[in-house]
Amino acid sequence: MAQNVTVYFATNRMPLTDASGASIIDFGSELGPIDGTAVRFGSAEARVTATGSSFVAGSLYVAPEQLIGPTIQRGSRDIFEKLRQECRREDGRPSW
Repeated sequence: MAQNVTVYFATNRMPLTDASGASIIDFGSELGPIDGTAVRFGSAEARVTATGSSFVAGSLYVAPEQLIGPTIQRGSRDIFEKLRQECRREDGRPSW
């Protein structure tokens, strides 16, 4: 039986954007900005079967980041909050 699972990730690879440059659509094999010390967080869906798995097209989510300026936004906080919510039991307590 096949099912989709969410895979959360952190990567220091070079972001690849769409033609407008506004959206990250993939990550390359080279180190990203700032010699690989800049880490991006996100998630994607994988289709898992008894014989393998594959990426679900269009499911890549890269958490938004703004590290400079008056409105700082950290992608890691967004992803870790999603993980916390996913790992909660029905009674609201953490499952770990």
